[in-house]
Amino acid sequence: MLLSSPILKSPKWLYTKHLQTIVPNLYRKVEGVVYKRERIETWDDDFLDLDWSRIGSNKLIIISHGFEGSSDRVYARGLTKILNANGFDVCVWNFRGCSGEDNRQFWGYHSGKTDDLDWVVQHITKQHKYDEYYLIGISMGEI
Repeated sequence: MLLSSPILKSPKWLYTKHLQTIVPNLYRKVEGVVYKRERIETWDDDFLDLDWSRIGSNKLIIISHGFEGSSDRVYARGLTKILNANGFDVCVWNFRGCSGEDNRQFWGYHSGKTDDLDWVVQHITKQHKYDEYYLIGISMGEI
């Protein structure tokens, strides 16, 4: 399923991908997104923080934030607001060490650590609250 979206063009002064990333993070504000945090324990004596924005939908989108991001980043909040307005509940899961609190284990996350995402998806689907599930992954950065 794809949501319709207008074709967006950056202003000429935002002529590089770096400026297009930095400027919104400094100046864009997203109001009206309220998360309810859920902490889940992991199989290896650690935790993952899930930030929920529920509107009472039977459809859920799980968002995996970008490199060194979190649920509080402007792009995650903006996407959550748009998805709520289009009839979706949203869960933004914070990678290890990205929710504002250090994790218990020595290791953090990396882009290949899919077992944490699997743990989150299993936790959510066991609750049987949704008829439809979708996943959005934000870029893990590029060189």
